[in-house]
Amino acid sequence: ELIDNWIARLITKGYEKDAFFKNICRAAQEITKAQLAAFPVIHENKKTYHFTAASGVQAEKLEDVTLDVEDGGLCSWTILHNKSLMINDVTSDERAQKELSKQFDIRSALVTPVTLNNKPYGAMSVFRAYDEFDEIDEQLMTQFSQSVQMAIINMQLVSDMRSERERAEVTLHSIADAVITTNVSGKIEYMNHVAESLTAWSIEEAKNQAVQDVFRIEDLDTGEPIHDVVKSCLYEGISINKSILSLVSKNDTHKDIESSISPILNTSGDPEGVVIVFHDETQRRQLEKTIKHQAAHDPLTNLLNRDAFDIELTDHVYDAKNNDKHHVLCYLDLDR
Repeated sequence: ELIDNWIARLITKGYEKDAFFKNICRAAQEITKAQLAAFPVIHENKKTYHFTAASGVQAEKLEDVTLDVEDGGLCSWTILHNKSLMINDVTSDERAQKELSKQFDIRSALVTPVTLNNKPYGAMSVFRAYDEFDEIDEQLMTQFSQSVQMAIINMQLVSDMRSERERAEVTLHSIADAVITTNVSGKIEYMNHVAESLTAWSIEEAKNQAVQDVFRIEDLDTGEPIHDVVKSCLYEGISINKSILSLVSKNDTHKDIESSISPILNTSGDPEGVVIVFHDETQRRQLEKTIKHQAAHDPLTNLLNRDAFDIELTDHVYDAKNNDKHHVLCYLDLDR
C-alpha cells in the first residue's frame, strides 16, 4: 500500500528531475526503514555512473558523486549484472569495501537494479546502520523498482511533451504571424505576442475566454460581425484560408487582417480545438489603394487620367449597348 501511494505521488506530482529522484530515494527509505537511500544512474557512455539523488543520514556525501563502472562496487555490480544484492555485513564483502562504505556508518545494504527498455539504467540502493535486511525487504524493493521503472518512463514522456510544447511556443513566439489556439469548447488556450498586440488582449486576460470575445471580426465590406467561423471549424471541420476581415481590438480599433482558421484534430480525426493564424494587412491594403489611386488619377487635379477615363468610357458604352442604358458625356474645355 505504501509503494502504491508513493508511485501515485511520483506519477501525478511535478516532474522536475532532481525532485523526482529525491522523492524516489525518500520512498525507498520509508518503505524499508533504512537510514540512507541513493539512486545511481549509469551514463550513456557505459563507463561511469553517478548518484542522481540520495536521502537520509550523510546523503549530501553521495549526491552528484561520479564513479567508474569498473570499480567493482555494489551499485556498479548490480547495474551491470541486473541482479539484486543483499549484504548484511558490508565489512565482509569486497564489493561493499570498494564503494564508499568506509565513509559511512553502514552495516547492511540492499541494492536492486532498475532497467529501462531492457537496458541497464540504475539501481535503487538502501542502507541500514544497525539492522539487517530480510527477504521481505528484498521483495518490497523488487516490487518498488518495477514500479519506479514505470514512473521514470512516465516522467520522461511528460518531460518530452513539455519540451516539445516549449519548443513549439518559442517557435510561435518568434514568427511574424499572430497565433491563437482554443480548446474544443472554443475557449482560448494560447496566444503569441503578435496576437496579443493586434487584439490588445494579454494571454493572462484572454486565457479561458470565449474566442469570439477576443478575436472579434467583421465583414470588411458590410461591417457586420462574424460569429460562426470558429464554430464551423470545430463542428464541421471546415478550414478557412486567407480570408480578408476586419479585426476589432479590445480598444475598438479596426485593422484589416488576412486570416486562416483550421480545426486541430486528434489521431482519431475528432476536433480538439482550432488554430487561428492571422497578420495585419492594414498598411499593405492602404498602400495598394494609394498605388491604385495614383495609377488612375492625375496628380494635379486628382481627376481620372486618360487611361482610367478610357476604361470608364468603354465600360459605359458597353453598358449602354448591352443593357439598353442611357449615359451622358459632358465635355469641358478647360483652356477656354
